[in-house]
Amino acid sequence: MTNSPLSILIVSYVFPPYPGIGGRRWTKFAKYFRKQGAPVQVLCARNPLPQQSVWLKDTQGVPVHYFDSTYPQSMLTPPHSVKGKVGYRFQLARRKMQVKGNYYDRAGTDKEVVLQKASELISKTQVTHVIVTGAPFHLLHHCLSLKKKFPNLTLIADIRDPWTSDKTISSFISLDSDRQGEEIRMEEEVARGYDRIYTVAEDLTQEFNLKSKANQTRTLVNGFDTEDALRQSEPAASTRGKINLVFAGTLYNNTDHLVRGLIAGLQRYESLPQSEKEQIILNLAGDIPDKYLTQFNELRGKKYVDVVVHGRLSLDDTQLLISSADYCLLLVARGYEFSFSTKFLEYVMNGKQLLVFSGEGALTNYVSRNGIGKVFNPSHIDKELSEYLCGDAQHRSKSYPTESVKEFDLHSITQELLQDLRTLKPLANTLQP
Repeated sequence: MTNSPLSILIVSYVFPPYPGIGGRRWTKFAKYFRKQGAPVQVLCARNPLPQQSVWLKDTQGVPVHYFDSTYPQSMLTPPHSVKGKVGYRFQLARRKMQVKGNYYDRAGTDKEVVLQKASELISKTQVTHVIVTGAPFHLLHHCLSLKKKFPNLTLIADIRDPWTSDKTISSFISLDSDRQGEEIRMEEEVARGYDRIYTVAEDLTQEFNLKSKANQTRTLVNGFDTEDALRQSEPAASTRGKINLVFAGTLYNNTDHLVRGLIAGLQRYESLPQSEKEQIILNLAGDIPDKYLTQFNELRGKKYVDVVVHGRLSLDDTQLLISSADYCLLLVARGYEFSFSTKFLEYVMNGKQLLVFSGEGALTNYVSRNGIGKVFNPSHIDKELSEYLCGDAQHRSKSYPTESVKEFDLHSITQELLQDLRTLKPLANTLQP
C-alpha cells in the first residue's frame, strides 16, 4: 500500500500548559512526531488554571492553538467559601440543563468553538489527519461533524480510558440512566464514524471492534520517554543499607483492599523475628487521599518500617526518587488490570523491580512473564509481601535494561504509528451526526 501525504492535527482538551495526566499521551506523541519529521500541530483548551503541566517542555517546537472553553471556571476546583459553594451549585444546575450526558465533561458545550477552530486549521494548513482523544466522548462526538465539511479527511479517535464499561474509577456509573444512555449513544456513533480508533490496551481494542463496523480499532500503548530517565546506579546515602520502596503517582480511592493489604504486610514484616532484617522505607509521592495517609501514618517510626510522605513532586524530582528505589509499587484498581499506566512506564524505564498488587490481567501477566517484578494476590498480600521482603537479598539485585521492555519505547511506538497513519485511508459511508 502506498504512503499518503501526512499533516496531523491533534485535538485534545487537555494539553500543556493545561495541567493533568490526560495531556501526557499526545504531548509525548506530538514530541516524537516532530522528532521524526511528521508535520504536527495541536488544538486544545486554553489553560484557565494557575498551575502548569509538568510536560510543558515536551511541546517545544510543536505549534499549539487554543480555544476558549465554555466550562464554568467555578467548577474547575472544589469551592471552600460560602460564595464559592453557591456559585458552584448554580453553575452545576445550569450545566445539567445544557448537557444531556456527562455534565462534568469539560468539552460538553464547546462544539461550535472547537469545530470553528479545527476547520480553520484544516483549511489553512492542509491537514490530512485529525486525531481526537478522549474519553469522555463529547469532544470526540463534536469532531465527527468534520467529516461533513472535509469528506477526504482521515479522522482518528483515541480512547485513553474505558468509559461506559468502567464500573470503578470514572464518573459514568454515577450518572442517571438517561445520561448514561446519551453517553452510550455518543460512544457508539464515535465507534462507527471514525476511520481509525486507537486504544491503550487490547481489552479496549476488542471492545471497540465489536462496536465498530469495519474492525478499524488498533492498540496504541502508552510509552516511556527515555529522555525523562534519571538512572542511578547507587542508592542515596540516606537509604543505603535499607529497603527503599517507592510509590509515585495517584492512589485511587477504590484501592482500599490493596492499601490494607500493603499496610498489613509491612506490619507483619515488623513483627517477624528475623534478627538481620533491614529497615524498610516506604516513600509516597503524588496524590494520596487523606484517608490513606492516615492509615500509612500507623507505620511511622517503627524499628524496621518507616514512611516518608513527599507530596507532589516535580517531574525531575519524581524521576530522582524512582531512580533511588529498590522496588516500585503498583496498586491496581479493580477493572484496570489491563492497564499499563504512566506509573508502570516510569518504573520500567528506570529498570526497577515492581511490586504489583492486583488481580490477574494483562499487566500482571506481562510482569510475571518478563521477570520484572513480583505480583501479589489481593487476598494474600500480608503474608506474601512480608516473606518476600525478608528474602530481599535474592530479589533486589535483579535489574533489567530498557531494551527488555522496548515495546514501550516511544521512539519505536511512534515509528509504527506514523507508518499506520501514512497508509490509512478514510472509510466510506462513515456515520456523521
